[in-house]
Amino acid sequence: MFRFNKNLKTLMSLSAFIFSLFSLSSCGESKFLDKPNETNLEFWITEEVSHDSFKNCTFLPGLFGGDMYLGSRYEGIIREGSLMVEAPEIHVVYTVTSYPDYSDGGYYVTGIDITDPNINVYGLTMKSSKDEISKTLSNLGFLNDKNNCWSKNNCWFNFGGSRIHIGAHVSNDKGYIF
Repeated sequence: MFRFNKNLKTLMSLSAFIFSLFSLSSCGESKFLDKPNETNLEFWITEEVSHDSFKNCTFLPGLFGGDMYLGSRYEGIIREGSLMVEAPEIHVVYTVTSYPDYSDGGYYVTGIDITDPNINVYGLTMKSSKDEISKTLSNLGFLNDKNNCWSKNNCWFNFGGSRIHIGAHVSNDKGYIF
């Protein structure tokens, strides 16, 4: 009986150790990014939303596997001879898909395209200097790939001269074709 209890204790300890290893390895980096106070965007990257969330926004047709919406501050353009609504030159466009994988379901903001110089992200705008961007994002724990692309928690930010583009990497484990 003593030998059985000792082996059982050893087995339980070993099981607990293995479970903790699997738990630690699955913790990894979060695939979500909290919305900062220093932004005037309506929605944030990896934010879970619903179709109703965009009731004051303009639906932009043409995306397969997701939806695109023009922010509520902007008015869509209908070109002559076209029935499609387009974003104006100055805009914020939100892309919404399933996340973190296309097969997961749900409705999340997975892309934000900003050409409005009045929009700020972490207090930064399109007019912010490279030094301001570098200092702010480095202090927030973002990594820079040296091509103006900053990443953290499966999300990336690109500060180009005429736009800010924010995206979340969406996996496609089941190989959906859109």
